[in-house]
Amino acid sequence: MRGQGTLARPFSQDGIGLHSGQLARVTVEPAPPGHGRVFWRVDLSAAVAIPALARNVVDARLATTLGVGEHRVTTVEHLVAALASEGIDNARVLLEGPEVPVLDGSALPWVQAIREAGREDQGVPVCGARILRRVAVGDASRHVAVSPASTFEVRLTVDYDHPLLRERTLHLVLGDGAFEREVAWARTFGFQADIEAMLRSGRARGGNLDCALVFDPRGVLNPSGQRGEDEAVRHKILDLVGDLGLFGMPILGRFDALRPGHALHVALIEALNEQTDAWTVE
Repeated sequence: MRGQGTLARPFSQDGIGLHSGQLARVTVEPAPPGHGRVFWRVDLSAAVAIPALARNVVDARLATTLGVGEHRVTTVEHLVAALASEGIDNARVLLEGPEVPVLDGSALPWVQAIREAGREDQGVPVCGARILRRVAVGDASRHVAVSPASTFEVRLTVDYDHPLLRERTLHLVLGDGAFEREVAWARTFGFQADIEAMLRSGRARGGNLDCALVFDPRGVLNPSGQRGEDEAVRHKILDLVGDLGLFGMPILGRFDALRPGHALHVALIEALNEQTDAWTVE
């Protein structure tokens, strides 16, 4: 069993929020054992702490938003995925702005920054949840489920009305650096036909072809194309990993997802929190 981990030293990233379009700065600092991953809005008159836990999710439309009272932190999933995959259990995330920067639309810049800062083993065993029986949320058309397994693995299917994204399935075991190799580089994605509606609703104001993969009716708008095979499916797995990081401890199990989204991910965590006989802490 590995020990709890934190950063060896702080690091910072600057960038634009995908949905707000606002410039923000993030500084990620070490934190003591048992602290967890906690966001701080330090741009307010009085700093506000928002623990990265599912109970604090206040919006799961197109991105995962955490909130305490009237204060919000939006689009946390890519950073949380990177922290979780790199074994950073305890961190203070200081945010100057309302939304975590999208950077290149993937988790790779966060993974690279964490690697450069270094991980420090804190000498205290990390607690994890081992799944004992299947738990599922959703219905036949869209669902997420977790079942017992000896590894952390994901089988995810997307099915969009697009020639490149019809019934695409990927099954990955995410351990021993597989997150970085297989998932971290996959960018957030959307459809050209949806952009105007998103802008009218106040979303995607910071989006462009440098930070998102955009599908037109026949293919991909980005001049360089996809970064790799099934980039959109891999990004969906990235989002799932990030949202599962809001459970508060690693989960050992197999996740099966059909046309998932942030709301379903959070609903699964809520179901696990309610059905405590479905898992055990090890």
